Amino acid sequence: MYTNTGDSSPIKLRPYRLPIHKRDDVDRQVQNMLKQGLISPSNNPYSFPIILTMKPDNSDRFVIDYRQFNAVTKGDSYPIARIDDSLYALSGSVFMSTVIWLAVTGKPRYTHIVERKLLSVRAKVFEHEEYKSVEGSQDSQGASTIQGTPSSQVTDSQTSDWFHDQLTARDKFNQAMHTISKEFTPLRSQLSHDWDIIERRTKNYYLSKAVESINIVVSYIAPGQEDKILPDVCLKLAPANYIEKDTLIDERIVAYIASNHSDIQIQILSIFANKYTKEELKKLVPGLTISKIDRARKHATLCGPGDVVKKEEIHRDRLTRAKIAHFLDFLSSPAYCQIVGFGSKIIKLSNGAEIKIPKVVRTVMASRVIQLYDIFCKSTDFSSLRRSSLYKIVKLCASSQKTSLQGLANTIADGMKGIDTLERIVRKLNTFGLDTTSTKEVTLFLYRTNQHLKFDIKGHTAFQSDVVNHCSTYALSDNKENDFYGECQHEHDNSCSVCSAVLQCESKVTDLYKEIQDNIPSEQKEEIEHDLEMSGKQITAWHSHCIRTVHQDKAKQDILSNLKPNEVLVIMDLAMKFIPFLHREKQADFLGKKGMSWHFACAVTKPKDQLELKCFIHILDDGVQGWFTVANILSDVMVALKKQNPMLTCTFLKSDNAGCYHCGSLLAFIQAQNLKGAPIQIKQYNFSEAQSGKDLCDSKTSHSKLHILRYADEGHDVTSPFDMKQALESYGGLRGHSHQLFLSINIWNLKCP
Repeated sequence: MYTNTGDSSPIKLRPYRLPIHKRDDVDRQVQNMLKQGLISPSNNPYSFPIILTMKPDNSDRFVIDYRQFNAVTKGDSYPIARIDDSLYALSGSVFMSTVIWLAVTGKPRYTHIVERKLLSVRAKVFEHEEYKSVEGSQDSQGASTIQGTPSSQVTDSQTSDWFHDQLTARDKFNQAMHTISKEFTPLRSQLSHDWDIIERRTKNYYLSKAVESINIVVSYIAPGQEDKILPDVCLKLAPANYIEKDTLIDERIVAYIASNHSDIQIQILSIFANKYTKEELKKLVPGLTISKIDRARKHATLCGPGDVVKKEEIHRDRLTRAKIAHFLDFLSSPAYCQIVGFGSKIIKLSNGAEIKIPKVVRTVMASRVIQLYDIFCKSTDFSSLRRSSLYKIVKLCASSQKTSLQGLANTIADGMKGIDTLERIVRKLNTFGLDTTSTKEVTLFLYRTNQHLKFDIKGHTAFQSDVVNHCSTYALSDNKENDFYGECQHEHDNSCSVCSAVLQCESKVTDLYKEIQDNIPSEQKEEIEHDLEMSGKQITAWHSHCIRTVHQDKAKQDILSNLKPNEVLVIMDLAMKFIPFLHREKQADFLGKKGMSWHFACAVTKPKDQLELKCFIHILDDGVQGWFTVANILSDVMVALKKQNPMLTCTFLKSDNAGCYHCGSLLAFIQAQNLKGAPIQIKQYNFSEAQSGKDLCDSKTSHSKLHILRYADEGHDVTSPFDMKQALESYGGLRGHSHQLFLSINIWNLKCP
């Protein structure tokens, strides 16, 4: 296609630089145009680079700037018929609408092929192969205009414009809507995301454009009757599950939701329950259930929609006053309650009245009171209330429970005291000039060390570990004694910073002390140095105690994991002496008490796949806590175990390293019993770390002591081994496991078997 440019020189514009990530897409589009025959390579001196613009669908469009070319083009005149005259002539046509005619006709034609226009892409020049029709020029600054007349060979079927074919659906929609209504604002973009996930503002925009477009179309179909047609159109387009509501349904639903009474809700629901299906009702009323729908329909059938039904009041008296009064009389008897000589309590009645009563202390636990009340009712043939009701009554009857407390110290207390001493020294150094930052850092370091020793170190320690701070075999080995040396089969190439910091407590505080020791008086220097030395030893001993505890407990774990039906593990412990307890103790009786010794032996067996526990408690009337006492108790336990389970032939012993256990006399006695052919041979004896490893015995000791103290709180005196045995056997004895009590009298008169 040739264009008259006169004698002007060829125009070649500077090419624009394309982004690297766009080049593949440009090459792909050029190849598609070459395959379709729209362009072909050219050697023409004219060159116009492409410019990329983004379409609404995020794809790229080629735009060519022909403004300089249009500036040198020689214009010609070609008369064009008015389009509005042609549209008026086609009004009412049957075979062609005005919109279709406007899209394909009304464009100028040319009688000869002129020079083809050019485009350059990435240093390559292409030319358009054929222009089937070209739109007229817009203005001097707009898109280019190709002048001339089409070839006589171009048919009517070839009148579509190539540029028109490249229009997007949005552009075609905007052109069509602009044609039928000049007031329509163009659609800015097409919806490309799911309707359910777009924002509300975006939804409102597309809804407004849809309503505007529909109103314009309906105004052409039925001018002046848009308000009548649109509701029917919406109803026609509604989905199959659309529910048509009556005029008062919304008010009834609001009244249903606002009501707090179930009967009133059923009454309101019965008005419209039969007008809709169950699924429609569930959609209309939020939270509605099928059972309520059935009740509402039943109400509408039997009583009428919305009718009120009067219900007879039923008074239930499940807790009879006679039974409540009977239990309260028993509960408030002097045998189980005590009125103290001080204080008072105010009870508020249901009618608002207040009664002032003296304070009452209950001397028996709630479960014991109910147990005794059941026995009393059975003996008198009285039908009592249920146990749950009795517990509620006891809970409502406000009274204090008498208790007693005791404390216990252990090895860990010294280590904790050592850390507290170091913290006190750091605070004292702060008063002598130590900076606040160092004080806070060391105090936080000591706190973390304390928490690590109390909770975490046992989880870090293992029998074998490549971490030098965690390997108990390496930590407890003595290179000078072969009997106390364990060889590790691994390298200790790792370290734990937290465990290493435990042994740095004393050194950190000592370094701070040396920095400001010139400011400290000489009389306080000796005290601080002594406390530093003692605290370091206590913390080191605590650290070693934790490692030995984990290491020694490995023996018990191995025995329990490999325990056979004919074997038994016996854990022994001489518990802390029980101090005699008087229900009413005078000041003269408080001092000079003599504790009573008792021994616990917990036997663990595995007859099947589950472990079983039996506890043997020996209460000593006369005797000391020596090896001779332990030997007699051990013989008694072996006889009792053999009698209960004849299959037992082997025993593993475990105890702490107290002198009555860890001594040559007891070990010689055990060896002699094995040589004599005792029915149950003692195969192994393991000693645990001090104040640890006797978890089963400690648990049973605490349970037994609590049982005795509860017995004493009910008005009994426990001053002798006979009283202890009677207290342990009270109320059915100890619960949870099998227990056997032995009262050993004058044990020194016995002989070792």
